[in-house]
Amino acid sequence: MKSKKLLLTMLSLTVMSSTLMSACGSKKESATTIETNNKIEDENHKDKVQELTFASVPGVQVNPGVTTRDNEWVPEGYIYEGIVRNFKTSEGFEKVVPGVAEKWEVSNDGLTYTFYVRDNAKWADGKPVTAEDFVYSWRRLVDPKSHCVKNGKLLNDVVKNATAIQKGEKSPEELGVKADGNKFVVTLEKPCLYFLEYCFHPNLKPVRKDYVEKYGIEMGKTVDSIMGNGAYKCTLYEEKSKMVFEKSQTYWNKDTRYINKITFNKIEDENSKLSALEAMQIDRTAFGESDVIERVKDIEHVISANEPGKNTDFLMFNCKNEYLANTNIRKAIASGFSRENYVDSIVNNLGRPAYGLVPPVIACAGNKYTPGDLKSEISKMNSKELLKKGLQELGKSDDPSQIQLRIAIGGTQQKDKDTADFFIEELKNNLGIVIKADLMDSTIYFDKVGKGDYEIGIGGWFADWNDPSNFLDTFVTGGYYATDAKYSNKDYDEYMKKSHEQIDANKAAEYYAKAERILCVEDPAIAALVFNDDTAFTWDYVKNYARPSFGFEDFQGVYISGKEALK
Repeated sequence: MKSKKLLLTMLSLTVMSSTLMSACGSKKESATTIETNNKIEDENHKDKVQELTFASVPGVQVNPGVTTRDNEWVPEGYIYEGIVRNFKTSEGFEKVVPGVAEKWEVSNDGLTYTFYVRDNAKWADGKPVTAEDFVYSWRRLVDPKSHCVKNGKLLNDVVKNATAIQKGEKSPEELGVKADGNKFVVTLEKPCLYFLEYCFHPNLKPVRKDYVEKYGIEMGKTVDSIMGNGAYKCTLYEEKSKMVFEKSQTYWNKDTRYINKITFNKIEDENSKLSALEAMQIDRTAFGESDVIERVKDIEHVISANEPGKNTDFLMFNCKNEYLANTNIRKAIASGFSRENYVDSIVNNLGRPAYGLVPPVIACAGNKYTPGDLKSEISKMNSKELLKKGLQELGKSDDPSQIQLRIAIGGTQQKDKDTADFFIEELKNNLGIVIKADLMDSTIYFDKVGKGDYEIGIGGWFADWNDPSNFLDTFVTGGYYATDAKYSNKDYDEYMKKSHEQIDANKAAEYYAKAERILCVEDPAIAALVFNDDTAFTWDYVKNYARPSFGFEDFQGVYISGKEALK
């Protein structure tokens, strides 16, 4: 999720399962039917202890609207509930279902969505969740004076006046949202093919005004500063080490939550995770090393996701750097290494070489999307000639060794060291430029990239909803990654603007493809690396577990049956 949503070379995090969900072509099925499918037929099948433990690294805070990373959005899925939910049954069926809203209506012109907030929606302290809470939260998100500056772009060109508010041309009170009793009414700039999918984004979940005012930017960094409305509440929070969640007794649908306690334990070393999984100290985790994965596959009763993922890793250039400000030098680097070698030696073939930003499994309004043959275009580039031309444009000699750049990597494990060595060797051998590596804790990395204190970084994005815009919007001027990369391209912005104006999905796809070609070929801000596979493993005693393809799980219907017998 964009805003998701942010995956930055942190393979120890719990990763998303990846069954493709159509943006528009879902079978019509009632929420009641979906919930019934995950009921336990025989309560005697449940183990006495209903607890789950994951190997995951807790983030810095839990604060919808402010957070930007996968390891912060995942716990927000437990603690907070949005106006709608994305629900996936163990059979793989998936669609948008009621969350805080018990139902909704859409106007004939597709511009107005009216959500009816349910009477029994409660915050963890028992206070009612109201339509006003959503109005406040969405206005906060777009307010340039709030701490949500990066994430505020999420509503741009979607909800009425969001873009003008971000530019300071209108006030947050003019955002196209209002409360009318229990009704939360949203007015769009134009019809949006995927708006309901949009609504389960982590940054569109409600926050309590009194907590925002009391804690400010520190909200969500301690247990006492977290007030959620979801199925679970946080009872222990040790930053980057451990989080514990316990079932909320005020949640409106608590009777469908059988798991009483969920724990995140920081375990980053692959072999340590394997040992913990074998000992049933953790119930689910992801792995990034192929030799370890082969060993995991030999564990009886452990199930592999084994599906293509919806996330992309890429090199990202700081376009304010003396050398990287030059388009031809960026093109030289983007074409100056082998993606195939990277996937083979670094990713251990747990993914596919990427030449574009949008993963192949992402659709456009249910239709297949392709940006064209970007691989062919990039492969045909003469990297050395591009580098030479770029140096000439900068008025420098054509000696490539004068270019000395640093690559920042958010991790200190062996895989991170191998990644650094790969680019040091590839770019030296193929282009003659000097690359040095800065390996650091992921939290420090995020902070440095956010401040622009880097030259080349390794970024990633996973899908928040099933549309190319989820990826491509991040590089629109002022967008999430455009800000980090100091990148701006008028043609790119124009194509993305036109794509959002389309009701015809095919026409929208044409503009997406033109924009992606600029981003990855003509004026690259990135060098795509890999479309990652889902490499998560779960014990089969975890019943009904099915992580949504888009969004995050909230454990409806999940229970433990058979763990005690296996011990």
